Amino acid sequence: MISEENKNIQKKEVAHIDEKKCIGCGSCKRNCEFEAIVRGKDYYIVNEEKCVSCKVCASKCPADAITYGS
Repeated sequence: MISEENKNIQKKEVAHIDEKKCIGCGSCKRNCEFEAIVRGKDYYIVNEEKCVSCKVCASKCPADAITYGS
């Protein structure tokens, strides 16, 4: 059985795209080699299961709309 402390250690930081900052350019999606980003209605969305926290998307976002956290 995994202790509560170990569960917290195993949590990964995943990308989050701020819908208010996202300009819909698609740079994040184009640069994600894990296909973890999909187009939503007005902005892009991160699939948390596919995100490996490489942070490439954040480095390519011209609007600084991507942050990381668990």
